[in-house]
Parts: sequence; structure tokens; C-alpha cells
Amino acid sequence: MNEQHHALEFIRVQQTGSTSALALQELQRGRSLPFAVLAAQQSAGQGQAGKVWHSPPGNLYLSLAVQPRLHYGLPLLVAVLVCEWLHEQGIVATCKWPNDILYHGKKLGGVLCKGAKQGEHWRYVIVGVGLNVNVVPRALQTEAISMREICGRAGDVVAYGEQLAGFCVAELDKPIQAEEAVARGARFTAAAAELWCRDEQFFLRQAQPRGYLRLRHLHTGKTEELISSSSDYRLVYQQPRRHPLVVADVGNAAVKLVLFKDDRAEFTRAAVPQARHVAHALHELRQALDYGGRWVIYATAVNRAHLTLLQKQAERQAFEVVLLENKPFLARTNCHLQQLGGDRLAAIEAYLAEYGSALGLVVDFGSATTIDVIAENCHLGGYILPGLETSLQALADHTELARQPRQLFAQAQPACGLTTDQAIARGILHSQVEYVRSLHATLSTTSIVVSGRLGQYAMPYLSDATYDPLLVAKGVRMLVLR
Repeated sequence: MNEQHHALEFIRVQQTGSTSALALQELQRGRSLPFAVLAAQQSAGQGQAGKVWHSPPGNLYLSLAVQPRLHYGLPLLVAVLVCEWLHEQGIVATCKWPNDILYHGKKLGGVLCKGAKQGEHWRYVIVGVGLNVNVVPRALQTEAISMREICGRAGDVVAYGEQLAGFCVAELDKPIQAEEAVARGARFTAAAAELWCRDEQFFLRQAQPRGYLRLRHLHTGKTEELISSSSDYRLVYQQPRRHPLVVADVGNAAVKLVLFKDDRAEFTRAAVPQARHVAHALHELRQALDYGGRWVIYATAVNRAHLTLLQKQAERQAFEVVLLENKPFLARTNCHLQQLGGDRLAAIEAYLAEYGSALGLVVDFGSATTIDVIAENCHLGGYILPGLETSLQALADHTELARQPRQLFAQAQPACGLTTDQAIARGILHSQVEYVRSLHATLSTTSIVVSGRLGQYAMPYLSDATYDPLLVAKGVRMLVLR
């Protein structure tokens, strides 16, 4: 059945071998550009490098016949456009160069472009897009994910196909350079420097001005440039995950190192931000890593001086520290997430992934006490209070208060303090705990997740809360895996 949709002709079929093959047949019969082919099922779906694209009913199989105005890096641009459209559906996916769409390292979709040129211009391009909307192909259960699994609801494949096709065709008709496509794609790149591998040789992705992939060998420093995805290079943390992942949470009072193997934290060290302590923690990390070559530490930092300290000590022990850019991923918000700080953003990401999207509070008891309100995959805003030790120090500067804050907070029962030291510590702790509890009651939040090095002292008074000291590290890991 053919129909017009916003000046874009649609050819809908229940089943075909390949939507792209059908689009090519229609072109050869003289059908005018642009048009779209949408199928409910494919029997011979095409993937990259001749691979089969598994195409069970319930997913989106779309091919667009267009004459794009971009002459280089087209697969990357289409992947970016799909990610931009997904973002409007509440899903922030990752572009794996040049044409894969990932979510948490799992395959959500893919793009395949084939065309013919006349001189420097395209005569036509057939853009094939496959998206797992409602179903994960049986053969890819551990490697793929669906929009339904992410959002918790079924999707209307026909409506999605019309929306996505209209959006892509309109964008592809605009004059655009490869540099702009790369810049737009940076928003959906997993990390500042993705880790790639080939035959157990590891490479860090470098910035590139056009649509190719520039990789720097992690050990030799030699740079390679790829212009075709038909290669044996692979993004390390794409499913299945077999390589260790190291993250660092660089705060004002501590540098926390966490080694993840598969989905578990196998090693954790929190070091005072001094050279010898950080060096010792890195030495222990190197032993736990069980890999002798140069490796990457992905970091989020609220203290640049401490980040520099970590970088210097890491270099001496064959680690390269990559600072994650502060980009919005899962979380949506009315304010600029860049203003949150990497630690808060990471904590929000981990909360949404591990504790669901119901209305809740994320409370971090660190140098400052931060409280973020989360609901429906969205950051609603938050509060920042002076940290427990910060408040205690402020009073210590003007009193004879003993400077043993942790011991004082650890002994904060009963509620009343007999000595001045006890009374001040308990007053500070209980005032913040009561503030969290009042927010919990006023906002009718369903959960409280507590993190931060001082969070353990608040937990006896927050019976409804969950203590997760690795919340930020888990969030950093998630930002890398995308």
C-alpha cells in the first residue's frame, strides 16, 4: 500500500526479503526520490559487511531512498540522526562509529547506507535503518536490547517509522558538512576517548575533523585512521564485556578507584589525595588488574588539582587517565546538566539504572551534602548543603571543638550530646538527616539512595534509605559503557 506522508511517499509491506533491496527495485523501476519502505518483517535483512540483520516481527525495518547533500561520512550522520530522534523518545543512545546504535553497550539498532555517485554528487543513497522496538532477536539475547525494555512500554512501529523517516529525510536534504556531523555525534559518543581493540591490541579514539575513525595505539602511540567499518576493530566495552573497566571518582577529600570485572566491583580503594597514598592505591590496582600492559582509567572529577595528582601518579604505573566530559545521557532536565558536576551526573545515571525511575532522592554526604530529586527518567532539581565535616570545621574555627569529626559522627547516638563536641556533631548530623526526611515526606518520594564517604553515619536515622557507597563509580562506568 502506497501513501503520502508529509510529501514523503511510503511503501508499506507486511514482509519482504530486505527493505533496502525492495527500495532499489523501486528505484530501478523509475520511482522518484525521496521515498520510504517500511516492513513488518524481513527474511533477508542486511547488516554491515554482509552480516544478517535478524528481523523478527515487532521491530522497525526502514529504508529511505534519498539524494543527500552530505558527500562524506553519511553512515555516521544517519546514526546521529537516529540517536537524536531516540532522544526525543526519552532514550539517549550511543553512536558506535560509524553506524551502530548502542545502549549500555548493547545493540539497539544499526544503519546501512548504499548508493551511487555521479561525479562528486550522489545520484541516490538507500539508507537502511533497523531498530529493536519491541523485541530482542533470540540469537542476540545477551548482546542486544529493545526500546520496550528501556522504556517499559510497547512502541508503535508504524508511527515510529513515519516519524523517523520524516525527520531523517528533512535533515538529509539540508546542506551539511562532515565536520558538523562529527560535532553532532560527539553528544552521543560513549566517552571522551573510547577504548577499541584488535587482536588484543588496544587503541584510544582521538578527535577527528571528518567522518573517519582515528585511533591511537595505547602502548606505542602510533595513530591509525579508518574510513570503512569493514574491519576487525571493535569497541572494547560493546557486549559481550570481557575486559576490565577502571573508573576513578576524584573528590575533594578522596580519590576513589574502582575496578569492575563484568558487572561487579572487584577492587575498591579510597586514597587521601596525597602522592604516596594515591601511588599505593594505584599499585594495588595494578596488581588486581591482572594485565601487564598500559590501561585506561576513566574519571570524573570535582577537584582539578587532585585530578592532576592522579594523572601524574597513574602515568608512572602505565595508566592513562581519561576525564569524562560532562554530558547528559539518561537524565533529562530543565537546567544545564553541565552545571551539576560529573559526580552528581554519574550518581543520577546510576540511580536511574539501578533503582528505577520512580520519584526518589539521591543524597551524597561528601565535602558538600547534595540532594537530587529524580522522577520518570528526569532530574527535577536539587539542594546543596555544607557537608558534615565542613560544618563541623566551620564551628571548630571559632570554638575549642575537638578536631576528630569522624569519631564524633560515628558516636552520634543518642540524639542528645553530653559534651559540647557531642552536641555540635549530633546537631549537625541530625539537622541534615531531618532535612532529608522532611523532603522525603513532603515530596512523597518512594526511595532514598545514600552515597558518599560520610553517608554511613546518616544511615542509622534513615530507615527507608539504601546505602550505596559505589553509586558515583557505577554511574561513571555506565557513561563509559555507552
